[in-house]
Amino acid sequence: VSVHPYQKDAECELLRFHNIMREKGYDEVLVKWLPSSMGIDPRKVSESYYQTMAELDMILLTHTGKEHSAITDESNQAFSDPLHLSKALKARSNKKRLKVVMSHSGRGGIKGDKNFYYKRFLRMMRKEEFEGQLFGDTSAIPYSKTSHILDDIATGGIGLDGRMVNGSD
Repeated sequence: VSVHPYQKDAECELLRFHNIMREKGYDEVLVKWLPSSMGIDPRKVSESYYQTMAELDMILLTHTGKEHSAITDESNQAFSDPLHLSKALKARSNKKRLKVVMSHSGRGGIKGDKNFYYKRFLRMMRKEEFEGQLFGDTSAIPYSKTSHILDDIATGGIGLDGRMVNGSD
C-alpha cells in the first residue's frame, strides 16, 4: 500500500489498510514511498505516523538514491537521502520499532553524482541501534557503474549479512 503521510487521515488509512491486508491473510504489510516523486520529506513526517506504523508492525519500503523514473515538477531528489530516515528509525510504540527497507540501498546514479547516497546508507547500516530494523534491497544495484557495491555485499565484511533483501523494480 502507499499512504501519503501528509494526508489528513493518514493514520486512519494505515489502520484501514493494515486490517484489510490481515483479513486477506497477509502477515506483513508494506507501505511504499517514492519520497522524491511524492513530495515526502521523511524528516517532516509526524512522529505519530511513524509510531502508528511501528504499532501495526508495518514495514516502510522507501526509495533511496536518485529517482529516475517517476519525476514530477515537485520532485526533490534530496528527499531520497537515507540520512533523512533517522526519524523513522527512531520511532517507537510500546517498544516496537519501525522496520525500514531502503530500496536501492542509496544508489543514485554513478559515483560522484550528488545523489549517490550509498555511503550514507552504509553508515546507517553500521549503526548497532538499527540492527534488525534497517534493511537494504538489491534492486538497481547490479549495473556496470555500481559493481563495487555488489563486491561490498558479497564479501560481507561491512555488516550487511542478512540485512539485504532481493528487490526489483
